[in-house]
Amino acid sequence: MFKLTELDHQLEQPGLSAWLLSALTKIADVQAANVRLEAMSGDASFRRYYRVAIVHNGDDKPDIKSSYILAIAPPATEKNQEFVAISALLASQNIAASEVLAFDLETGWLLQHDAGDQLLSNIALSPQHQHYYDQALQQLLAFAQIPQADLTILGHYDAAALQCELDIFTEWFVAGLLQLELDREQQALLQRFFQRLIDRACQQSQVFVHRDYHCRNIMLDGDALVAIDFQDALKGPITYDAVSLWKDCYLRLPKPEVLAYLEQFYRQLQNQQLIADSLSFTDFQQDFDWMGLQRHIKVLGVFARLSQRDAKHGYLQDLPLVVDYIRDALSAYSDPALRHFADWFETQLMPLIRQQSWWRDLSLAEQPEAAS
Repeated sequence: MFKLTELDHQLEQPGLSAWLLSALTKIADVQAANVRLEAMSGDASFRRYYRVAIVHNGDDKPDIKSSYILAIAPPATEKNQEFVAISALLASQNIAASEVLAFDLETGWLLQHDAGDQLLSNIALSPQHQHYYDQALQQLLAFAQIPQADLTILGHYDAAALQCELDIFTEWFVAGLLQLELDREQQALLQRFFQRLIDRACQQSQVFVHRDYHCRNIMLDGDALVAIDFQDALKGPITYDAVSLWKDCYLRLPKPEVLAYLEQFYRQLQNQQLIADSLSFTDFQQDFDWMGLQRHIKVLGVFARLSQRDAKHGYLQDLPLVVDYIRDALSAYSDPALRHFADWFETQLMPLIRQQSWWRDLSLAEQPEAAS
């Protein structure tokens, strides 16, 4: 029987111990007495994670030989089949990402490579952060270079999917969290604005999109970056993952740094012929900013839903930064649909937002200094 550092009823699932030992035996010559399981912190999903350590002996201070990650992902709520398929796709392209070593889709058990405990978020604004963000830029390019023929396993991040995400904002943030009931005129205003964002997104080059490529979903395995949590990947707009990375909902990079990375991304995409030669950097930046509006408006709804539906209230503390991103992007463009939405956001939503217990006034004028 495995030795557990923490009792967890999920580990008592029938057949789990036998399945895990069988999977480990195929990877390395191990016995149950040499296996230690330790519960790890979870995420926004219903998945649970355990570090599976293989040790030399069963003494008080065992010497760890190797380790893996066991995920228990309920099939009713988690996209396990997609995760396994996308893991294989990324491996086939030599893109560093969570590698699935064994799985049982019926039970939702997955054994994965252990990329350690260090997240990009731990060093995101440290002096060495640019070294890792340089690597992340290259991983974005690698995503975009995956051949179109290999993307057939993915769904499409199309107009319907984008609209569905924006509806989360209306339902869970506006009506749910802020308790604001919209009249028909306001609903029409929002839909005109949403349609402008959707049209802009659908006109972009369509590539592999991780959809949540940010500092908490990138591990540092030694000096290499490893992407995780990619089960929601779709074929979609080429700027989406760049927004997730450089307009991160959990931290703010200095604006000059964001602009510099965006220009590097643009130049390298052009060199690889992944975007049209006729697309100017100004238009590419607008694609990026408008894609950011779609993502951040969606995130307001998603974080509100995590609080209200799933009692995960900690995500509300990240809403002020997301609100700032939205207001900042809206202020940069004179498009009528954006201006009308911006006026509505300031006059109707901001007074309600300022009343929320989670609200903090983060001035966009006070950008963080780039680390030297």
